[in-house]
Amino acid sequence: MGLPEPPPVGVAALPPGTFADQVVVVTGGGTGLGKAIATEFGRLGARVAIASRKPDHLEAGLSALSDVGADVMAVACDIRDPNQIAKCFDEIEAQWQLPAVLVNNAATNFPVPAEDMSPNAWRTVIDITLNGMFLMSREFARRH
Repeated sequence: MGLPEPPPVGVAALPPGTFADQVVVVTGGGTGLGKAIATEFGRLGARVAIASRKPDHLEAGLSALSDVGADVMAVACDIRDPNQIAKCFDEIEAQWQLPAVLVNNAATNFPVPAEDMSPNAWRTVIDITLNGMFLMSREFARRH
């Protein structure tokens, strides 16, 4: 007995409406993988909040999700700051409801060999990619 065949490339594995009436927040949801994840949740019926500290990323995400007909909002949030995170969740709840799903996608990196990376650059990577994920998850859990 083997594994079931995966769906063909470009075909959603879940049926439309799977996330209807649910709110999803995607950090780093304005570009790259985060935008793709946010877009798919939108296609599946979710109301999607994208969070980013960069206004141009929020604009790109809003445009992409609007193009697929998703109900979307953009929230400016630096996930290194617990106060901004709390405000992010407050804004989402005020407009819609408490998110049912959190996608911790925001990350950063400096594409240099480790021996060339400064301690400050390393701290930035850890603050966003590790600590930011923890802080978002903690706030999400506290509200549930």
